[in-house]
Amino acid sequence: MTAMRALLVAVVCSCPLAISAVEPLVLNDLRAGAGTMFDDFSSRTNTTTTSPAGTVLATTSDEHHDDAIEFRAGIQYLAGTLGPGGGLIYGAQMADYRARFHDDTSTTTIDGPVVDALAGYAVSPVSGFHLEATPIAGIGYAFLDIRDRNGQVIGNRSLYIEYGFRVAAYATIDDCWQIGLEVPFMVGRWRPKYGYLDGAGNHIEVSDKRVKSGGGVMLSLGVRF
Repeated sequence: MTAMRALLVAVVCSCPLAISAVEPLVLNDLRAGAGTMFDDFSSRTNTTTTSPAGTVLATTSDEHHDDAIEFRAGIQYLAGTLGPGGGLIYGAQMADYRARFHDDTSTTTIDGPVVDALAGYAVSPVSGFHLEATPIAGIGYAFLDIRDRNGQVIGNRSLYIEYGFRVAAYATIDDCWQIGLEVPFMVGRWRPKYGYLDGAGNHIEVSDKRVKSGGGVMLSLGVRF
């Protein structure tokens, strides 16, 4: 009986030591990544044609829907502390995107920088591996290059906002080097306004509402400090 009581006391006393031995996983990760997004582009365009004398000749409105492949690359930083049940993570990323799409009369290229904020949750089911899920929201610029069939080139810069969600899996080697796979879904919006002269000298004023949305896959390499 005395031996049994001594064993029980030893087990109880050792439990706090075992629990305290499980250290939390601290994320302090800097990563560089690149990948491809498969986007659906839509635009709602209002066009006003004015003669050289200032007379409004026509006002039209139309919509276009196109598919395009977007290439994206950037640098990302994430931090947080994960316990046995996971933990909150937060960070930011700087990215550059580029996509090209065609409609009936022109070829449009969009590219630009964007800065995103990320905040969400992560879990580490096994040592050296963790999963992340974070919403994304950011702001940047959209540089628009439009080339029509007649060789007319139009450039525009406008404010660009994006938002979405990402899930990711990361493996960390030697508590330092990282390799990861991210699956993002993003929506981007911008409203370019631009004007130009047609072949007859008429002034064409265009106001657009453009949206791109889609998902993709990105590969990331990084380091944990």
